[in-house]
Amino acid sequence: MIHTRHTSNFADAVYQILRKYDGKTVNMVVAGGSLLKLLDNADLAGMSTAAWHVYYADERICDNVNDHNHYQSRVFLRHVEAEETPLTERNIRVYEGLFGEQTVDLALLGIGEDGHIASLFPNHKSLDSQDYVCYVGDSPKPPPCRLTLTIKALNKIQNLYFFVPSKDGVIKDVTRPHESILSRMTGDITVFLAKH
Repeated sequence: MIHTRHTSNFADAVYQILRKYDGKTVNMVVAGGSLLKLLDNADLAGMSTAAWHVYYADERICDNVNDHNHYQSRVFLRHVEAEETPLTERNIRVYEGLFGEQTVDLALLGIGEDGHIASLFPNHKSLDSQDYVCYVGDSPKPPPCRLTLTIKALNKIQNLYFFVPSKDGVIKDVTRPHESILSRMTGDITVFLAKH
């Protein structure tokens, strides 16, 4: 089931979600890209976050380290004391263990204009992966090579939050993940959209 919320302050919406975990142990998944700007909130510095564990929904495989979600997340991590685990080929076993053996409390994700989430693209063969992490070598968005959590992994996350903020003042047309992705998801999701 999709729960839709409208907001004029996405950063505060993210903060209101994260403050529920103040002082608690939490496993969370974050996306890269524009979502990281929503996590740049100095109010997070006032919370007890030493027991937070941050994982990534996907990662670009490219030479420019500045384009990596792990690198870009420094904006978020400067406000929290969380332990982070980059999504790299050498850490795939860590991610497989996380989703196979532990509880993942929440994910903060974006939705692309085409309805993609993480590096799961509409009607792509990766949507049917039976692993928790898969390699994408033909992404329709550059760079072509990526690692991504799969639908199988996302379906194990207790609370899935998607954010679709306006871009350069323009409200995006997308209001939910693409149907080829959404139809494979088994739990409830909450989508935050910009107020008109």
